[in-house]
Amino acid sequence: MTMSNSVLFAFALLCFMSSATATLSPLSQTIELCGTSLNDLTNCFDYLGYLGKGTRMREHPSGSCCSVLRDAWKIDPECVSFKVLDGVIFQNFWDFNTDTTRLDHLSATCGIGSSKSNPPSQPPVAFLY
Repeated sequence: MTMSNSVLFAFALLCFMSSATATLSPLSQTIELCGTSLNDLTNCFDYLGYLGKGTRMREHPSGSCCSVLRDAWKIDPECVSFKVLDGVIFQNFWDFNTDTTRLDHLSATCGIGSSKSNPPSQPPVAFLY
């Protein structure tokens, strides 16, 4: 490869990487936004995964775990999505062994996103008539 071909290849690679980064930025931005409100996510670790020898996973998330999620949900409902929670855990606690099935259902287990905890802003269509 000649010097000009090398420069051209490097430029093309840089452009490709820049466009790939741009497509990831909304999730990254959401993880950054939610990361602050999810800083106490460690309250959920005894429900979400293995904490070491002699520890057992809890059957249900603690009240403090669900409280952290509710506060994050108020900031942005996307904060309690699987992708964001997984991203925050990976970014801040990369060596934590997460039970992804439990993580995927964590917000529902805490009652977040259900009609019980989040009443609709408008009545159902059937009641409008």
